[in-house]
Amino acid sequence: MSLLVSRKELEGLLCLSRSAVSRLTLDPTFPEPVELGSRSVRWVRAEVEAWVLSRPRKSRPVSYLPKTPVDAPSIVLVDVA
Repeated sequence: MSLLVSRKELEGLLCLSRSAVSRLTLDPTFPEPVELGSRSVRWVRAEVEAWVLSRPRKSRPVSYLPKTPVDAPSIVLVDVA
């Protein structure tokens, strides 16, 4: 695992398109790239991974969960008196 990642590797690491990564780099909370030359930049992998972990996670909505278990038997109350 390399310490620095290219834009292409960043796209793969984040599972985002090139344009989505470009928009992301405008976010002030996203790690700044390291300039290696006039036309070469890389991102510190550990900083990108820390940024990902710092993002709030969305929980699944309650409607996503099944209302009743699929294999659970139905309970029927019968008055035997």
